[in-house]
Amino acid sequence: MTLVAEITEVLGQTLEVDEALARLSRLLVPRLADWAAVDLRVGSRQVHRVAVTGPEGCDAGQEDWRGQLPPPARETAPSPLVQVLNGGGPVLQDRADMEALSDSPLAAVHSAFLSATGASSVVTVPLGTGRQVTGALTLVRTNPARPFDAGDLDVASDIGRRVGPVIDNARRFGRQREVAEAMQRNLLPPLPEHGRIQLAARYQPAPAGTQVGGDWYDAFTLRDGTLPSSSATSWATI
Repeated sequence: MTLVAEITEVLGQTLEVDEALARLSRLLVPRLADWAAVDLRVGSRQVHRVAVTGPEGCDAGQEDWRGQLPPPARETAPSPLVQVLNGGGPVLQDRADMEALSDSPLAAVHSAFLSATGASSVVTVPLGTGRQVTGALTLVRTNPARPFDAGDLDVASDIGRRVGPVIDNARRFGRQREVAEAMQRNLLPPLPEHGRIQLAARYQPAPAGTQVGGDWYDAFTLRDGTLPSSSATSWATI
């Protein structure tokens, strides 16, 4: 419960997806698992492995495991990762379960990851709940004498339910920021050309979060073709 409370507090401190998942991984490894991987759904057909964290000093090869993964096309596939990404419940695997043949390209990539980490026990849980699954969290333990149990599965599932809304909120924030940046660009007028005079402007938004605000500029030529000596105008942001 202490770990879950700490994760909830830390995730609430950022609206950046990558930063939130990096913080999550650092809390889970090594306190709950030896390895952690986070896969996010992007649209209806794409899956990206956005975070992989292992024991301290085992950084080699982690970048190779990140990136776009094959789509979870078959909803009936027995692969735990495929099932979870398609709305299934949490899954606990032991070594015997992991020896089953891969039934899809995504399952094959994931099996290779588990083999490379030396997994002996694996928990895979959805990020979110029901139809609002945004991805999957995979936790790995490598010590056969310390496998995951039903209690660990419950804890991981609780974490996944808490992480899902954080990702959704961060994505909404990202879309709002894109809209704000588009507004910023559209509000900035082109500077006129005036003979041998070269005009330049620098726009500095006020708040760091929305990237919109502060003052903006305007420059224009009068009817008689002259450029006023003081043609820059600024307005306070509402």
